[in-house]
Amino acid sequence: ENAAIKRGAHPADWTYAKPREMLFFLLSHPPRTKEQIGVMLWPDASPNQLRAALHPALYHLRRTLGDRQRVVTRQDSYSFNPDIPYYFDVDEFETLVTEARRHAEKSPGQAIAGLQAAVALYQGDFLADATVTNEWVLIRREELRQTFLEALLLLGRLLFEAQRYTEAADVYRRAIAQDSYLEVAHRELMRCYQQQGEISRALKHYQSLVEYLRAEMSSVPAPETTALFQRLAAQVAYTPSGK
Repeated sequence: ENAAIKRGAHPADWTYAKPREMLFFLLSHPPRTKEQIGVMLWPDASPNQLRAALHPALYHLRRTLGDRQRVVTRQDSYSFNPDIPYYFDVDEFETLVTEARRHAEKSPGQAIAGLQAAVALYQGDFLADATVTNEWVLIRREELRQTFLEALLLLGRLLFEAQRYTEAADVYRRAIAQDSYLEVAHRELMRCYQQQGEISRALKHYQSLVEYLRAEMSSVPAPETTALFQRLAAQVAYTPSGK
């Protein structure tokens, strides 16, 4: 997500980029030693360069946060202090998705509400507004992106099962916008159109998918997608409106 950081009601004022990256690293990991932080944030630095870089970054991070106790050192490891209240939307996002998965089968309405709140929090890829390309950022970004896609697919399924087809279609379209190769989302969107009585729209969507896959990947839709198309096409052929 876009990394908007506030101290109270005011945006944090960063001296340079590294303390900001360190903040997100500490928020995203359990306690880490200086060496572990160095490998992740300064992967090409020598031990001397690491010593010269780590402590100024830590100093500026603590100064920006306005409280030295926000980042604590325990047993030679650094961590963001969990004893001082804070809000991290990534944590909230993952918690909501985890809870929704737990309630999906027995309390689908509760799961739907949680998933809707979760996907509303996801406004873009993790640290997408930063120039950081260190491996830990890329790994975390992909983890959250996959969780987001899985949340969308689960939300779409639960809405479909609740016969909330218009909402389910919106969710599947968002999944496709995030990952245009996610064929299950294309297929489920076609099923939503079918339930809404828009079979011709479903057939057109399949044709668009065929053209897209041919152009981008020199491939064809999966057998189950093609089978769905054939069933829908047959349904149109045998209705009076299809004559």
